[in-house]
Amino acid sequence: MTETQAFVVIRLELIKQLAAYGYTPSVLAGRQPNKQQLVDNSVYLFPIGEARQGVQGRTYRPKDGHAGHIERVRVSKTIQVQCFKKTDIQDASAPTASDLCAIVKMVIDSLPFQEAIRAKGVATHTSVPIREPEFINDAGDYEKNPSFDFDMSFTREIRPITPAIETVTAVTRGI
Repeated sequence: MTETQAFVVIRLELIKQLAAYGYTPSVLAGRQPNKQQLVDNSVYLFPIGEARQGVQGRTYRPKDGHAGHIERVRVSKTIQVQCFKKTDIQDASAPTASDLCAIVKMVIDSLPFQEAIRAKGVATHTSVPIREPEFINDAGDYEKNPSFDFDMSFTREIRPITPAIETVTAVTRGI
């Protein structure tokens, strides 16, 4: 699985489960190669680090003259979630950016979310507490930018071309 494939699993399930609870923010990949404007009522996901879990393993299943060599490693990518939502100070019942971030965290940590993504070869774990910095927006006002991190795990593999051993010959040498 690639990083992008794992992200697609996380994003689609997050959109589905947020909608099931009545939340419909845009869920976007952050830090794209081309610059983009911030979208209000949005959740941005982007990787900030990667580590291996355990050691690289290999298997062989010979077929058609090749060893069927596959090398796999479990990868844990730290993902940052950032939420943006303008606060309507006239409506105390409207969720804030902090509320949206907390709901996203709850969904990612929930059993239904975990079961759905694990069925597709992805897992999440180790979510950290929410941070609540602020920034000055285009209008010159303070706006909350809550965020948290979690680890996303999946298995990455490579398939080296390894010829199969067809024959073995023993040679005895004298001293």
